[in-house]
Amino acid sequence: MVDKHDSESQDKTRLCPTCRTPISILATKCRFCGDEISRKREEDRHFTVHDLGGEQASKYGMSSDALEALEAYRREEYLDSASVEAAAPSGKNSGPRRTNDPRPSGEGAGNYSPPTSAKPAGRRPASGPAVSNATRSAARVLGGGKVRVAATVVGGALVFLLIAGFAKGKLDSYLAGRGKDDSAMSVKNRAVAILERGGPGIEALEAAHQALQQADNPENQKIADQARQKVKADVYALLNADPWSPKDLNKASELASRAEKTDPDGVELRNLYTEVNDDIRMYKMTISKIDGASEEVTLRVLYPNPDPDLVVKRKDDLVHNRFKIREITPEYVRFQDVLRKTSSGRPREFRLFLSGEIVVL
Repeated sequence: MVDKHDSESQDKTRLCPTCRTPISILATKCRFCGDEISRKREEDRHFTVHDLGGEQASKYGMSSDALEALEAYRREEYLDSASVEAAAPSGKNSGPRRTNDPRPSGEGAGNYSPPTSAKPAGRRPASGPAVSNATRSAARVLGGGKVRVAATVVGGALVFLLIAGFAKGKLDSYLAGRGKDDSAMSVKNRAVAILERGGPGIEALEAAHQALQQADNPENQKIADQARQKVKADVYALLNADPWSPKDLNKASELASRAEKTDPDGVELRNLYTEVNDDIRMYKMTISKIDGASEEVTLRVLYPNPDPDLVVKRKDDLVHNRFKIREITPEYVRFQDVLRKTSSGRPREFRLFLSGEIVVL
């Protein structure tokens, strides 16, 4: 016979999910097949009301301060009612008394004194300890206190909002003004230094344009105008160079094109770019034929039309209303540019050869 104590001391068993062999319920690895086994979850437990603390009755009541305030209010009402009844005229109450009036009628009525236990119907006698003034004040402000507290909170919130709005407006105004001052101070126009040292006008124009993009103010506008005038001066210095060569014309064209791209809204620089391009097209003429007997020359020109055009000219004729023919030879034609002058004030002269080469005299 198996001992009951021995059977209870043995571990509970369960079946291995792999080999279906009984193993301990606490085992994490089967001792027969060797598979890892997760520990069995603890069974759901069910608790009774007693396990959770049992049924306990809870009694709730009002606080002693509230009861004391209500009692004081009741007593004051009773005293006020008693004083009103005592001050009422006797004529109105001269009729027969009610049957339940404890006062005697007839003789001996004047000597009647109510018993100490008598009390008005529905009222409790004013007995017990004296009520303090603090308790009566608490009863009187019991209803209006919440209203005053709410009004105080709302008023404080409104004052806070007004102060906060005023402070925010001042702060925004200060920050806006400070931002303008900081931007004006932080953006340093590099064009000023370039112009002061006599640097290239195109560099000054690019620096002035960057400053305008960051801070468009009258001061930067004035510096940009100075840079535009410097660019024009540099371009005209190349066009009127003495000695002059066609390479100077190419440099002037590059400079005017760069300036026009930097400041596309500038009317002066746009007109300057057009003028330089016209100069280039005027100088791009070639000799098609020279007739020495008649002293005539046939020129292929690209101005004013971009398409090549042939024109026949003689000595002292003007080409493009600018180049005056001074000499026609079998090898070249000598021109005089009445628009551009040398440093001595004389018109520029150059020779145009049949090969298209230009030689400045």
